[in-house]
Amino acid sequence: MDGYGAAGADESDVIELKKALRTANQTLNAILEHSPDLICALGEAGRISLISSSCNGILGYAPDELMGRDLLELVHADDRRQASAVFERATAHATVQKQELRLTHRDGTAVKMRWSAVQSPELNAIYAVGRDVTE
Repeated sequence: MDGYGAAGADESDVIELKKALRTANQTLNAILEHSPDLICALGEAGRISLISSSCNGILGYAPDELMGRDLLELVHADDRRQASAVFERATAHATVQKQELRLTHRDGTAVKMRWSAVQSPELNAIYAVGRDVTE
């Protein structure tokens, strides 16, 4: 055998992996575009590295306006100490469930959110989902 078959198998594996990655990216983009919940990823120092389009309806900001900002900047002033503690808990590789914190809408009104978050040490990120529970 001249090894050509093995090279062909490697190439088809790469093609399949690229196809799977493209499908995963399309799925993630669809979720971020259409979820009514606020979905975000926080990188170093709590900076927003990914955020769903729902931030426009919930907070009055387009996603590109929030990219790179510290999430704590959006937390209502009265909830910042609590938010810092939640962030520390999530950073310590813990899962945070049903934690209520208020964010501040662009117009200054408080938006009550119920959060769940998980830390991903492999990706050095915290992934969070917030549901608007303002009454």
